[in-house]
Amino acid sequence: MIGLTCPHCHKSGVSILQNLFMWPFSHSHCSVCGKAVGIGMLESGMSSGPFLLGLIFSLFFDSIALKALLMGGGFFLGVFCRLYGVPLERRGS
Repeated sequence: MIGLTCPHCHKSGVSILQNLFMWPFSHSHCSVCGKAVGIGMLESGMSSGPFLLGLIFSLFFDSIALKALLMGGGFFLGVFCRLYGVPLERRGS
């Protein structure tokens, strides 16, 4: 399984989809140790920044292709930041 390292057992037990659909006030469980993991609020907000910047900059252009490029590029950059820049945190016991 390709996944992210659990902060409890330090094994690859949290899937990429679990990480992408995780919110700061929610949690998911490691498939290896079963303990709860989550993400921080500040890091989660910063990972959505590229998409929001692309959305704001797209308002200044009339070309639909350029708008799609800015918003799509911001979306994929945000996903990249979420996967590689937002560390998982321990939750619960």
